[in-house]
Amino acid sequence: MAALGKTVKYLRQLKGFTQKEIYSGITSRSFAIRFEQGQHDISASKLFALLDRLGIPADEFRYIHQGYQLTPAEQQLTVIDHYYHQEDFMSLRQYMTVPTDAPLWAQTNAAYARLLVAAWDGRAGALKDSTQRFLTHLLAQPQWTLQDIRFIGMLIVPLLRQPDHERQLAAITTRMEAIAPATSKI
Repeated sequence: MAALGKTVKYLRQLKGFTQKEIYSGITSRSFAIRFEQGQHDISASKLFALLDRLGIPADEFRYIHQGYQLTPAEQQLTVIDHYYHQEDFMSLRQYMTVPTDAPLWAQTNAAYARLLVAAWDGRAGALKDSTQRFLTHLLAQPQWTLQDIRFIGMLIVPLLRQPDHERQLAAITTRMEAIAPATSKI
């Protein structure tokens, strides 16, 4: 895999910035030269500062750095979402279980696939106990990740069919409104 510095250099040049414009106040000129040549690594905080100056989100940087390829986890999520939206639950089923020694991203994606199916089942009736437990857990979290927000969007329709949906939707709406100002700055 190419060094991070070479990707930063590519983006810097693509956007027409000089090294001084990007690195000033973050690293020395000599470090910047060696970093862009792939001779040095950089701390995460300095990399994020460089990405801010370049106007590139970390996910986009990673995508470019990987040769415009999604990570295996993102590729699998794309397939899972496709099968879900096609209502192809037989194909989706293969992603719902993984060995216990599978990478954490595969285990998370399996949980996501199971939650999709449980939420779909909830469209016709009561939420399954596991889905309700997940919703309760999610609402108790002090911070939501982008993955959590993805889960919430999927639970809205099944929630509308629940007897006390007003209370749960109000809690979700309050949390989403609190998150909105922070994410609008991104």
